[in-house]
Amino acid sequence: AVEWMQKAADEGDEDAEACAAEYRKLAEAVVKAKAGDAQAQADLAGGLMKLGGSLEQAGEGKDYEESVMWAEKAVEQGNPDGYWTLALAYHHGRGVDEDMDKAIDLYQKGADAGSPACQHNLGCEYMSGMNVRKDAHKAFELIKTAAEQGYGLAMRDLGRCYQFANGTPGNMKTAVEWYEKALEVIDDPELAQKTAMFKMMA
Repeated sequence: AVEWMQKAADEGDEDAEACAAEYRKLAEAVVKAKAGDAQAQADLAGGLMKLGGSLEQAGEGKDYEESVMWAEKAVEQGNPDGYWTLALAYHHGRGVDEDMDKAIDLYQKGADAGSPACQHNLGCEYMSGMNVRKDAHKAFELIKTAAEQGYGLAMRDLGRCYQFANGTPGNMKTAVEWYEKALEVIDDPELAQKTAMFKMMA
C-alpha cells in the first residue's frame, strides 16, 4: 500500500503523500504490535479507526473490528491511547455495539492512565450532562488537565470555560491566552477570527 501510494504521490496526487506517510507508520506498527508492543498496538488501533472512516472502499467494518481487537490488546497492558480508541469505538458503535456506559468507563480509565484525549472527552461529558450527571467543576478540572498536556481541543475548550465561566470564574484575558495556545496546534479558522476580535476588544 505504501509503495503504490508513494507512486501516486510521485505522479502529483495531492493527497497521496500524507496517505503514504500514514500507511508507512501503520506498516511499522503492525510488526511491533504483533510482537506485543502496547504502544504499537494502540497506534495500529487508532490508525485503523481513522482509515475505517476515510477509506470505505477498503471495508470499514473490517477496519473497525480489527481496530477494536488491537485496542483491547493495548488496554490489557494499560496503554492510555488504547483506552482512547476503544472508548471511541463504544461511543460511536465502530466495530462494536454502541454502549455509552462502557465508553464513559473507558474514558475514565484512560483519563486515570494519563490520556489527555480521554480527559478531554470525559470533561465534555461532564460539561454537557447528557450521559453522566452534570458537574461543571469536574469538567473544568479534566479539561484543564488535558490542556496543560498540550491537547489542542482541550486548550480550545478551556478557553471557552474561562470565557463563559463554566466551572471556573470568568476571565476573558485567560480565555484568549488559551485560544492562542490552541491555535498553535489545531486548525480552526473560526476560532482564529474570534480570538483576533477578542484581542481587539480587549
